[in-house]
Amino acid sequence: EAITVLAGLRWVTLVHQGTEVKLFQVTVHSDSSNTVNMFNSLRVLSPYNPILINSADLLLQFNIELRVVHIPGSENSVTNTLSQNNLELTYSLHPGLKVFNMETPQTTMGELEK
Repeated sequence: EAITVLAGLRWVTLVHQGTEVKLFQVTVHSDSSNTVNMFNSLRVLSPYNPILINSADLLLQFNIELRVVHIPGSENSVTNTLSQNNLELTYSLHPGLKVFNMETPQTTMGELEK
């Protein structure tokens, strides 16, 4: 799920590119305590460093204030219905929700060196 947070941050920067907003406040609800801990402590095992470094770069570059909060999986109906590819149920549970396709970010060391 950490890579999904990074993908979301990249999406925010693309959608709001060129706007006059001085601070973007982004809240992510995750049922993964590992992901929540990663973004709240800024400490991870080395294989996850590229995700955290890419995320931190975006936070600093685009002045994003990120909150990652835990939500029990049983209460995370959006994620559950999306993971089952059940858009009809997703929209019925959350009218007005907008769902976008996103590419999975590549977080290789080569990309970090660019």
